[in-house]
Amino acid sequence: MPNQIFIEKSPEEKVLLRWLGHSAFKIKTGSVVVYIDPYDIEGTHEPADLIFITHAHYDHCDKKSVEALKKPSTVIYGPDAVTHNIPGVKLVREGMRFVALGINVHVVPAYNREKPYHPRSTGVGYVLTAGSAKIYHAGDTDMFSDMKSLAKEFIDVALIPIGGSTTMSETEASEVVALIKPKKAIPMHYGKTVKGDPLRFKKMVDSDAEVVILEK
Repeated sequence: MPNQIFIEKSPEEKVLLRWLGHSAFKIKTGSVVVYIDPYDIEGTHEPADLIFITHAHYDHCDKKSVEALKKPSTVIYGPDAVTHNIPGVKLVREGMRFVALGINVHVVPAYNREKPYHPRSTGVGYVLTAGSAKIYHAGDTDMFSDMKSLAKEFIDVALIPIGGSTTMSETEASEVVALIKPKKAIPMHYGKTVKGDPLRFKKMVDSDAEVVILEK
């Protein structure tokens, strides 16, 4: 299994998407290097231009990994609790839209409906448009009714948690894929601190989306 894919919208446009384990991803478009929820980062990696953090839990808001990736010009974004954990973070709230280094950012909800782990407004997800490629990072969340609005975003790749317990399970994650209709779906948030079976998720997806299982 590969650890990365390229999203190609045209022969001239190629966006790299690499899984770094758990919910951590690297996105590279042109010369801009983006990380989402870097956690337990090992080895040498390209310095970040942008870092997006979904919420303040240790396995998403990892100060050591942020320090390993950032450079003096790195811009870090996160919700309120993250701004208290990491100095200099720019505050985001669900519903915000802005442009960062040519990347269009839409901050979307991420929360548990009934579980106590992720109350609404403590965390977020992101839809990042790099070039014309749209990548949805769901953050730590369950499925909720307003997710159906993401179908209007015409998502190219959806990064979906499958670990259960504190987020959606494989079953619920497969229902999210049917709801938001991405071209590709990549399971995340499993294998490090939580369980989750990507092959089970792949079998359960009953839509036109291609399920891509990446290897760390």
